Amino acid sequence: MQIVLVVLGLILLSIAIFVAYRIFVFRKSRRKMAEKAYTRVQVLHEKLESGHLLLKEAVVPFASNILTREATWNLLFNYNQSSLFPDEFNTIEKAAESNLANWLEFPTELNACPDEMELVQKVVLDDYPLYKYYYVFRFRTEAPHWAATCAACTACPG
Repeated sequence: MQIVLVVLGLILLSIAIFVAYRIFVFRKSRRKMAEKAYTRVQVLHEKLESGHLLLKEAVVPFASNILTREATWNLLFNYNQSSLFPDEFNTIEKAAESNLANWLEFPTELNACPDEMELVQKVVLDDYPLYKYYYVFRFRTEAPHWAATCAACTACPG
């Protein structure tokens, strides 16, 4: 009976150590991704923080980039400068596209921004008083990424 309890204790201890390790790795990855996202829009943040006049033309390159669009909007919104965000990128579809790209870039997901992204379908659930929008995207990565679609293979989907 004592051996069974020792074995069970070792198994539970192993599981606890594994879970603690995964939490540590996840938090470290999330912190690293947050720093990476910040460095992409750091120039805008520094201009806003120092009180420099920011022109709409200076925001366009950040808003047009799928990886910086979401962070740019949040930054401008937090500084009450959301009117500087270009209208052509200020849509739910473009926000969803940017959000998906940022999520896919996370190390536990695709670990890269997709090379191509296409809106497949927009689903609207009109549960009054709240409307819910779901955007379905198809994306592709190019070689040498591990998830790249093989051009020569007819068995590959897409």
